[in-house]
Order: sequence, then C-alpha cells, then structure tokens
Amino acid sequence: MKTKYMLMVWLLLAQVLNTCYAATPVQCYVYMTEMVRSSNFPFSGWSVTPAQVNLVIDEDNNAIIRAKLVIDTEGTGTIGWVIFDKQSQQLYNTTPNLEVPEALKFNQEYANAWHYCLLDEVVYQVSKKGRLYLYHLEEGKMYKTSTFVIKGDYLQLHDKKNGYSYISYQTKSGSEIYGWVTSESLRKVDFKNSG
Repeated sequence: MKTKYMLMVWLLLAQVLNTCYAATPVQCYVYMTEMVRSSNFPFSGWSVTPAQVNLVIDEDNNAIIRAKLVIDTEGTGTIGWVIFDKQSQQLYNTTPNLEVPEALKFNQEYANAWHYCLLDEVVYQVSKKGRLYLYHLEEGKMYKTSTFVIKGDYLQLHDKKNGYSYISYQTKSGSEIYGWVTSESLRKVDFKNSG
C-alpha cells in the first residue's frame, strides 16, 4: 500500500513539474499567429492589416495545424483559412480551394520559434538594432567577420566568454552558422510567458 501511495505521489509531482516548466502548444500558438501575419496572405483584399488578424486553431495533430483567420467585427469575422504542414514547415492558404492550397511565403523565424517553444528549449533573440556581426576566436582574440544576424533573429547559445556568447543560427536556407556575438545584444526568450 505504501509503495502504491508513493508511486501516486511521484506521478502527481511529475505532472505538476511538467505543467510548471514546459510550454504548452497553446502557449506556442503566438508564434503561429506571427508566422501567418508575416506571410503574403492577401490581407489587403479584406482591407485589414496583418496586425488586426488573429488565429482560431481548428485542428492540431501530428501532421498539420489548421487555423481560421479572424478579425474583430460584428459578423463572423472570418477572412480565411490556412494549414501549416509540420513536416515540411510550409504554410498554405486554403481559402480559395481546400483541394489545391496555395503555398505562402512567410518569415521562417516564427516557424523556428514555434518549434523551439514546443521543445521548451532555451533560445535567445537578437535585441540590438541593425546588424549584429559574428566574430571568430583565434589565439584568444576576437576577429569580426562579414556574417551578421539582425534584430529579432532566434539563436541558440552554446558558450559564454568575456562578454561574448558563442551562438548558432539557422538561416532561411536551412544551413547553420556559428560564431561569437556580444552577449549584451541578446535577450533570453521565455516561451512559457510570452504572448
């Protein structure tokens, strides 16, 4: 009886800890909304700006997220539908024809942020305006490169040394770049409490 009681306590504790520290899919939807807002969805056809549009998630399964685009209005407020394919990380406009969805272009940073959020990874974001140049470390000295990231880019931090952070960044083409940046130019992203 005592063993069964202890097991129940441990399971309850594990559930509480998971609830306290892991971001939920609902908490990560803020990045899905920004992904759609950054896309080339035909917002102007509805005389609305992307900032006026929100998402209502209709379906979220292992393969896709299906969402309705809505605006505040006295009617239904629905202006369209999109599907995000989780495997290919492609966003589609399904408003004109569900059977023949139109691929949308969007800021890949929001897909990366959504992914990091779901994994509950510690991620940093460039907070400095303009270009943040990467440095390479050679014989104890930092040398500026021509490679840079910009404000809003999401980075993973691997090491810190003397006011610099060693980071990796996934480019829009999918390749990874590595280098040192000034630590003061980064802010830690708290996915659980954003949005």
